[in-house]
Amino acid sequence: MKVLVDQEKEKEDKYLVHCCHELRKDFTPVVYSVDGMSWREARMAENRMVSYLSKKWHQPYSQMVPYMRLRILLSIARSNMLLIRGSRDHETARPFIQSGSTINKT
Repeated sequence: MKVLVDQEKEKEDKYLVHCCHELRKDFTPVVYSVDGMSWREARMAENRMVSYLSKKWHQPYSQMVPYMRLRILLSIARSNMLLIRGSRDHETARPFIQSGSTINKT
């Protein structure tokens, strides 16, 4: 829980003042651990999303809660797999330097 609190605080410090307050927007940090644990702000954001989607899709709230949690857990699993095995894009972000003469030495 301490890690989630620290990550949430870090996101607030990074985005709240610089991006949101200057543009008169609101920001809710949504932080999850790698195993799907969420903190208070993320759970409240989930509940708001579920209530909005249940009204929009004309579905009962009780049916939308497991749907939303499943979608979030699938996205966490997908992002963890990308971190473990890498992107599907096989092109490297930086070109591979083959000769030592092109490397800047300081």
